[in-house]
Amino acid sequence: MTTTLKRAAAVLAAVLGLTLTIGGLWLATRVGTSSTATFTGKPQSAGAVLLTPQVLNRVDADVRITATTQGGGKVWLGATTPSDAKAVLGDSARFEASGAQLSGRVLTLRSTGAGATPAIGQADIWRDTAEGTGSTSMTVDQTLAPDAVVVTAEQGKVATVSIAVQRKAWFAQSLIVTLIGLALVAAALLLWRSASHATERHRSADTPRRRDEAATS
Repeated sequence: MTTTLKRAAAVLAAVLGLTLTIGGLWLATRVGTSSTATFTGKPQSAGAVLLTPQVLNRVDADVRITATTQGGGKVWLGATTPSDAKAVLGDSARFEASGAQLSGRVLTLRSTGAGATPAIGQADIWRDTAEGTGSTSMTVDQTLAPDAVVVTAEQGKVATVSIAVQRKAWFAQSLIVTLIGLALVAAALLLWRSASHATERHRSADTPRRRDEAATS
C-alpha cells in the first residue's frame, strides 16, 4: 500500500471511528446502565392524552407509563385498543402522542379535537386501569398489541406523561459500538504513523543518492 493510500485509509478509519465512538457514548448516556429510555410530554392545555401504538408498540419491550396532574388531583389511565380509544374520546379535545425524540427525551404531543372529555371511566372497553392522587403508573406489555392508553385528570389538566422503555441490550450495544470506534481510531493512528515512517525512510534513502549525483556533476 502506498503512502498516499495509507493516509487516506487512516483518515477514513479515524472519521468512522470517531463517529461510532460519539454515537456509542451518546446512546450510553441516554439509556444509562439500566438500559432504559424515558420520554416525557407536557400537554399545554386541558384535555385527555392518547398514547398510540406509534409510541407503545414501537419496541418489543414493556412500556412503563407514568402520568402526573397539577394541584394534587386524581389522574387516571386506561388501556384499550386503538380503535376503542378513539371511539370513546370522539371529537373531544386531546393530545395524541405521535412519536418520541431520543435526543431530547421528549414525547411529541399533537393537539386535536375540541370540547370537554366525556365520562369514559365506566366504559367496558378497558383492558386495564390505574388511578392515583397526584400521579399514577401502568405497565403495558406487547402481548395484546396494538395498544392505546388514555390519560385523564380530575381537574382536566394533565401535567406530564412519561413512557419508559427498558431493553437490556441497549447499554451493552452502546459499549460495543464505542469500543469498535476506539479500535478504529487506534488503527487509524497506527496507519498514519506507518505512512509517516515510510515517508521518512524514503527521504533518508534519497538523500545520499542526491549527494552522490551532486558530487559527480
